[in-house]
Amino acid sequence: MSPSTQPRNVPPKPTKEHPPDVWEGHRVPFKRLYVDEGKTLQQVREMMENKYGFCATYVN
Repeated sequence: MSPSTQPRNVPPKPTKEHPPDVWEGHRVPFKRLYVDEGKTLQQVREMMENKYGFCATYVN
């Protein structure tokens, strides 16, 4: 589907990838949420974005 025919309610996919040093800066809270607290990856993504402004996607 081309961008011009994409439905309005579907957000565009992010294209920015974070460099390793940015990921490293979020390692502690990510590990705490995902490993120690047993949150799902979706929950961790939402919490990291809301609390730290860190928006990342995962690859299936």
